[in-house]
Amino acid sequence: MPSVEEEGEVEEKVREKPEKVVKVVDPEKRRLLSLREKVKKKSPVFRRCESWRYKRVNTGWRRPKGLDTKMRYELKGWPRIVKVGYRKPKKVRGLHARGLEEVLIFSPSEVVSVDPYTQVIRIGGSVGLRKGREILRVAERFGIHVLNPKGEALPPEIELEEEFGEEEALEIEKEWEEELEKREEVEEELEEEEKEEEEIEKLEELEKLEEELEEEEEEEEELEEEWEKEFEELVKEGEGEEKG
Repeated sequence: MPSVEEEGEVEEKVREKPEKVVKVVDPEKRRLLSLREKVKKKSPVFRRCESWRYKRVNTGWRRPKGLDTKMRYELKGWPRIVKVGYRKPKKVRGLHARGLEEVLIFSPSEVVSVDPYTQVIRIGGSVGLRKGREILRVAERFGIHVLNPKGEALPPEIELEEEFGEEEALEIEKEWEEELEKREEVEEELEEEEKEEEEIEKLEELEKLEEELEEEEEEEEELEEEWEKEFEELVKEGEGEEKG
């Protein structure tokens, strides 16, 4: 039987979670998301004509086509109809409130193809508790956010062999390792590109400063020449007055 200290260590290991990927939303997308919320608050509830009067008519939107319907003529006191002006910005249309794309997942093998920087996971409704836990475990390993987690993630002590068998477990581990290597390479390339861009920006700033200094020096030289000419003219005028 394990001691109390060993049980505590196991519990701590199970509770430990990997660091989640920090998803930075660019300011333009953040602005469009706030604009989408404002438009959503102002947009009315679009209801089918006469749905409030007859039970057999559903509330789902249908464009009014009757010759005498008041909604089609947009008369005062009648519900609003759908128009282009109520539409949300195109760049953030269909995105989650975090500004990320939702991906519907039905198996743990599909989690590998999800990008943690631009996408979030939504577990399918037909997925059971056991598979949902395994999806959550894989997502936590890759630092991917799950919108509707089912249960708690399986502890690391449970091996893949017990869940899928030896062959499938080896294939899944290989896929995970390859995907992690690919993502590490992509991150390194992005870091190098960012460093190169920063160096280029610094060089451009230095060149601009040098150009500004050269322009200032040229302006100072021109001013000095003008002052010398004015001084010489004043001296000549003074000498002419003395002779006169």
